[in-house]
Amino acid sequence: MPSVVVVGAGLAGLCCAWRLQRAGFDVEVLEAAPHVGGRLRTQRVGGFLVEPGIASFTSHDRSLHSVVNHVELASKVRSVSRFPDAVTHAGTIAALRPVDDPLLFRSQSLSAVDVVRLLRLRIEWMRWRKELAFAPVHGPVGAGRQAQTSNGYARLEAQSLSSYLDQIIGTALRKKIVAPLVSHALGLDAEKISAAYLLVLINRVAGARPQYLAGGLDQVTTRLAAQLPVRTCCEVTSLETQSDGARVRYRVGDREGSVVADSVVVALPGTRVADICPKITPSERGFFEDVRYARSIDVHLMLREPTNIPYRSICFPRRRGLGLYGVQVADVKSGAVPVDAGMLRATLGEATTERAWQASDAEIETLVRDDLSITPIGHVASSRTLVNRHSAIAPVFYPSYLARLARFNGRLDRTPRLAFCGDYLVGNGAEAALTSGMRAASQIAHGLA
Repeated sequence: MPSVVVVGAGLAGLCCAWRLQRAGFDVEVLEAAPHVGGRLRTQRVGGFLVEPGIASFTSHDRSLHSVVNHVELASKVRSVSRFPDAVTHAGTIAALRPVDDPLLFRSQSLSAVDVVRLLRLRIEWMRWRKELAFAPVHGPVGAGRQAQTSNGYARLEAQSLSSYLDQIIGTALRKKIVAPLVSHALGLDAEKISAAYLLVLINRVAGARPQYLAGGLDQVTTRLAAQLPVRTCCEVTSLETQSDGARVRYRVGDREGSVVADSVVVALPGTRVADICPKITPSERGFFEDVRYARSIDVHLMLREPTNIPYRSICFPRRRGLGLYGVQVADVKSGAVPVDAGMLRATLGEATTERAWQASDAEIETLVRDDLSITPIGHVASSRTLVNRHSAIAPVFYPSYLARLARFNGRLDRTPRLAFCGDYLVGNGAEAALTSGMRAASQIAHGLA
């Protein structure tokens, strides 16, 4: 029975190990933290269910739904489609239509010119829809072969989202609608991601219903881990592979050890891969050196009474004096808050996150309260506040990254018996992490790593 060591017990690593075990491999998972799940964790505080990392998914996330069914959690899937997303504009909150709606935006503030420009964006999306189809198992997400080889796609992929939107819908409309949505969803300013990646995201969520798992999404990783041999508090320090096998060195407290296996899967953030894999090929090392992540700070405000906000989230256009991307309303999730209580999750903008990274929790709480007070939400009275810092919350699909990813996936010079998985290889969110784990398992099973 072939043996595989999976380094990292986040969603991607656990999914990969679970698939390999089901295929008959002898699998062991090594995790440096004292718990599994990585960025997918749920905190239960006085009747409030706090999900500081990934908290939602969509009805189109086929890989995630497949795993949820296998671990017998399908009965806990809930939809929140009756609560729309919204943006603030001119001192009011305006509801958004679904992303595949021709108008996108329901607001009296839109002029006829705005409507025409948004329709132009929809036409652009339809133009690229087939070429940017989401492929859950085969090939890099976001680029069919025809799209990758076309000059039009190359220009789109090398262009920032901001400059692309300025050409299609104009700067004012970009700042008012699309940029706030993207920033709040990804935790990144629109200047930081490629125009092609926006169309990838639109393709993934068009027509989908937003969903969540009652009791927290971390139940998926907990149930996967329960079926696997997982060693926590086991920090992998280095690994080397050769044509006949692999050796993984680790540290548990003050004790060092190693394990030998036929193959290894590295399920860590891409920025950490080169540190523990000193003998990967030059092309692989070059790719990992170019991987980037965003870090973020979010603040959960546990309120003494319901918010009475009829939206799933509210996005804030960037303006002087406001350091938040937006808020998510936890009240719309059944069982997430106690009866007669409410909860908001406020996400700091990228620039504000950098400035406040070393600040105390009390200072960050004050910042959030002050910012909310100048939005239509106004002052909030909370019984408790929880601040979470994420040093690598999501991969950055910056201009030219999809092209680099395509070259990495198609490389011929590969380190033997070594595979990689993580959302940086697919996209943002739980679906991307699971998909990457499934791909890595397939590579190992078919001898491609």
